[in-house]
Amino acid sequence: MLERPYHLSYPFVFSWGDDIFMIPETGQNNAIELYRAEDFPLRWVFDRSLLDGWRATDATLHCDEQGRWWMFAAIDECGGGTWNELFLFHAETPLGPWQPHPGNPVVCDVRHARPGGRLFRRDGKLIRPAQDCATHYGSGLWLMEVVELNNERYREQPLRRLGPEWLPGNHCLHHLDSTGRFEVIDGMRRQPGNP
Repeated sequence: MLERPYHLSYPFVFSWGDDIFMIPETGQNNAIELYRAEDFPLRWVFDRSLLDGWRATDATLHCDEQGRWWMFAAIDECGGGTWNELFLFHAETPLGPWQPHPGNPVVCDVRHARPGGRLFRRDGKLIRPAQDCATHYGSGLWLMEVVELNNERYREQPLRRLGPEWLPGNHCLHHLDSTGRFEVIDGMRRQPGNP
């Protein structure tokens, strides 16, 4: 369990070497923080700050075929919120140091900017789940095909939108995660008596 005096959410968990790491959303602390499991999944210790001075949400890592690491994060650069601009960083290892992509922000669109889960491959395509916040937070997910990803350019295109209607009575959908064994998608229903 991890407790801090600021908001934590979106626990991005990954393994590297012999360790298991987690990057929770720590935007209220103006940092992207990395934690290492001492006793997975019960005890986490602070390892380092990956980026300081950024109000970032939903940091998501991806290691490409050449072994280069990429970090996608929605960043509130001008005080307008964390729904409409996606920033990209790259590093030799997930421990950093992280360098900003020259095209930042690489996406400026409230429908596609905010990360919505781990990148995955399907039918030969690299897919980035993106939260659709056009009408409200969690109004759906876009599956974005990453067409170009390198130190100079980033380009993606929409493949498909998933809405909350996959579950009767569901009102929100903002996360999809996929591993070799499992695929997880979230939802939110309103309880009777709660608007």
